[in-house]
Amino acid sequence: MTARLDLPVRLDTEAAETLKQQLLAHQGQDVELGGSGVEHLGALCLQVLISASKTWGAANRKLSWDGVSEALKEQLGLYGFSPETVLGAAT
Repeated sequence: MTARLDLPVRLDTEAAETLKQQLLAHQGQDVELGGSGVEHLGALCLQVLISASKTWGAANRKLSWDGVSEALKEQLGLYGFSPETVLGAAT
Protein backbone atom coordinates (compact mmCIF):
# COMPACT_ATOMS: atom_id res chain seq x y z
CA MET A 1 0.00 0.00 0.00
CA THR A 2 1.24 3.47 -0.87
CA ALA A 3 1.09 6.15 1.81
CA ARG A 4 0.36 9.76 0.89
CA LEU A 5 2.00 12.76 2.50
CA ASP A 6 0.63 16.18 1.54
CA LEU A 7 3.40 18.72 1.88
CA PRO A 8 2.68 22.05 3.58
CA VAL A 9 2.55 25.40 1.79
CA ARG A 10 5.87 26.44 3.35
CA LEU A 11 8.72 23.96 3.46
CA ASP A 12 10.98 26.21 5.51
CA THR A 13 13.30 25.68 8.48
CA GLU A 14 10.38 25.43 10.89
CA ALA A 15 8.81 22.65 8.77
CA ALA A 16 11.97 20.53 8.46
CA GLU A 17 11.68 18.52 11.69
CA THR A 18 7.98 17.82 11.12
CA LEU A 19 8.67 16.74 7.53
CA LYS A 20 11.42 14.42 8.75
CA GLN A 21 9.17 12.85 11.38
CA GLN A 22 6.30 12.42 8.92
CA LEU A 23 8.57 10.68 6.44
CA LEU A 24 10.07 8.43 9.12
CA ALA A 25 6.56 7.40 10.17
CA HIS A 26 6.14 5.92 6.68
CA GLN A 27 9.58 4.32 6.40
CA GLY A 28 9.34 0.91 4.77
CA GLN A 29 6.33 1.94 2.68
CA ASP A 30 6.03 3.46 -0.76
CA VAL A 31 5.14 7.14 -0.36
CA GLU A 32 3.56 9.69 -2.68
CA LEU A 33 4.39 13.31 -1.86
CA GLY A 34 1.61 15.78 -2.61
CA GLY A 35 3.45 18.92 -3.63
CA SER A 36 0.75 20.81 -5.52
CA GLY A 37 0.23 23.32 -2.71
CA VAL A 38 3.88 24.13 -1.96
CA GLU A 39 4.74 27.81 -2.36
CA HIS A 40 8.15 27.92 -0.64
CA LEU A 41 11.04 25.43 -0.44
CA GLY A 42 13.95 26.07 1.88
CA ALA A 43 17.33 24.36 1.78
CA LEU A 44 16.81 22.39 4.99
CA CYS A 45 13.59 20.77 3.72
CA LEU A 46 15.31 20.06 0.42
CA GLN A 47 18.02 18.23 2.39
CA VAL A 48 15.32 16.21 4.18
CA LEU A 49 13.76 15.24 0.84
CA ILE A 50 17.14 14.24 -0.63
CA SER A 51 17.95 12.17 2.45
CA ALA A 52 14.54 10.49 2.27
CA SER A 53 15.12 9.75 -1.40
CA LYS A 54 18.38 8.00 -0.61
CA THR A 55 16.83 6.11 2.31
CA TRP A 56 13.84 4.94 0.26
CA GLY A 57 16.07 4.00 -2.68
CA ALA A 58 18.38 1.93 -0.45
CA ALA A 59 15.34 0.07 0.87
CA ASN A 60 14.00 -0.53 -2.67
CA ARG A 61 10.89 1.48 -1.83
CA LYS A 62 9.27 4.12 -4.02
CA LEU A 63 9.16 7.80 -3.07
CA SER A 64 7.31 9.76 -5.75
CA TRP A 65 5.46 12.98 -6.47
CA ASP A 66 1.71 13.21 -6.76
CA GLY A 67 1.46 16.79 -7.95
CA VAL A 68 4.13 19.48 -7.98
CA SER A 69 3.33 23.18 -7.91
CA GLU A 70 4.96 25.59 -10.35
CA ALA A 71 6.54 27.38 -7.37
CA LEU A 72 8.07 24.12 -6.16
CA LYS A 73 9.42 23.30 -9.63
CA GLU A 74 10.90 26.77 -9.89
CA GLN A 75 12.53 26.67 -6.47
CA LEU A 76 13.93 23.19 -7.03
CA GLY A 77 15.46 24.59 -10.21
CA LEU A 78 17.16 27.36 -8.27
CA TYR A 79 18.94 24.66 -6.25
CA GLY A 80 19.85 22.76 -9.42
CA PHE A 81 17.19 20.06 -9.10
CA SER A 82 13.96 19.07 -10.78
CA PRO A 83 11.12 17.08 -9.22
CA GLU A 84 12.55 13.99 -10.91
CA THR A 85 16.16 14.45 -9.83
CA VAL A 86 15.44 15.29 -6.20
CA LEU A 87 13.69 11.93 -5.77
CA GLY A 88 15.88 10.12 -8.27
CA ALA A 89 17.48 7.76 -5.75
CA ALA A 90 14.10 6.32 -4.80
CA THR A 91 12.65 5.62 -8.23
